[in-house]
Amino acid sequence: MLLQKEVGFILTLLLCGCTSLSANTPSFKNLIFGSGQASTERTYDTKWWEDLGDPTINILVDRTFATNPTLEKALAQIDEAKAQLGVSKSEYYPKVGVTAGLTKNYNGSVDSGKKSVTASIGPSLSWEIDLFGRIRNSNDAAKSRLSARSADAQSARIMLASNVATTVLDYRACQSYSLALESDVASRKESLNLLHKKVQVGFSARTEEDSAKRDLALAAITLTLRNELCENNINALVALSGADRPTIQELTKRPRLGDIALSIPAPPHFPVNIEAIALRNYPSVRTAEYEAEAAWADINVAKAERLPKLDLLALLTGQWVRAAGSTVDFTTWALGATVSGVLFDGGRGAANVDASEARYRKAVAVLQGALRTAVQEAQDALAAQQSANERYEDAMTAVQAGQSSLTANEALWKNGSTSLLELEDSRRQLSTAQIEHITAKRDRTAAWIALHRVLGVPTQSQDNTDEKN
Repeated sequence: MLLQKEVGFILTLLLCGCTSLSANTPSFKNLIFGSGQASTERTYDTKWWEDLGDPTINILVDRTFATNPTLEKALAQIDEAKAQLGVSKSEYYPKVGVTAGLTKNYNGSVDSGKKSVTASIGPSLSWEIDLFGRIRNSNDAAKSRLSARSADAQSARIMLASNVATTVLDYRACQSYSLALESDVASRKESLNLLHKKVQVGFSARTEEDSAKRDLALAAITLTLRNELCENNINALVALSGADRPTIQELTKRPRLGDIALSIPAPPHFPVNIEAIALRNYPSVRTAEYEAEAAWADINVAKAERLPKLDLLALLTGQWVRAAGSTVDFTTWALGATVSGVLFDGGRGAANVDASEARYRKAVAVLQGALRTAVQEAQDALAAQQSANERYEDAMTAVQAGQSSLTANEALWKNGSTSLLELEDSRRQLSTAQIEHITAKRDRTAAWIALHRVLGVPTQSQDNTDEKN
């Protein structure tokens, strides 16, 4: 009767402790996201770069996904997190083992002593009852970290795709710059030759020729530096995709002079309102959120580690004893429960709880920083897109005006109504306008890519659902 009362008292204490560590919502949920916003998963268009309609980008992105070490590392981290989750889940189940033994005994002297042999074998079972949620919270932490690693992999895919697309874009723009600069250098050479002839006959001063030489040298330097940047872009594409230089050069053939702007893909329309975006659904923020959830679960694990543990034990053993020429066999079994706990650990348990709480505060701070960074990068990308759109229209007007001016001056020069210097000056002005046009078009598409890098892009089905609602 007394034993029953003691057992009942222990179980009452354990159940009270279990209630005190029941699951609750992490504090950062309401602090950062607010209580009204539900945690919803968002799907992404996994091949958003194909909307640019550039086969070169599509091929190089596929190559990058197949061989890039960054993505391989992210996938390996997912596998590691899955394995760790499997380890945590295994604690829900009983542990079944088997024990076997063989013993020989000699009693007395060597000549007259008796010899006996004892053999035993049987299964054993141990099962921890998760009264205080240690196992449950360990699984929650492992699940959150697996989700974080999955978000990392998605973020790596988006980052690699955007890097490839941007680098191809930079290389196309660089090639176009080189073509425009080559035209500018050729025009300056023509002007210098004409000035040299005029100086020889005394129609122009030597200082004008020197100025033309200076401008030609500076233009040649600019062209050389631009060609170096083009080579750097090739090297970057080789490093990203793992393809060799000839393959990259074949995929990114140099455009013709009349097609310098056409070689840069135009971005599709990206309707987005930053104020209406649930930034918590995007990879960079989701990773930080999952890490904060894992840190919160770790606090509960550390608290549960300080409380008693209840284990169910079972044992079944078959034994065989042979002595004095006869064999005796019998079976024993045991079934019970054990409660174990730490009475004094020198403050180690409390220190573990404090460390877990500190890691949680750190994770929340990282999450807040990720949210602010995502908002800033999205707003910067939108501002860059708006600026590029405005500059693109102005640059297009400048190119059209420059082309008209060059055409008119060519007609006047053929009729002898203008000088070659004025003709070449109008040609250089057109080259300058073309460079501005290329820059604006490149920046416009780069801003579109940056928006995808920061925000991702929802699938068409989800967009339609949102519109219906």
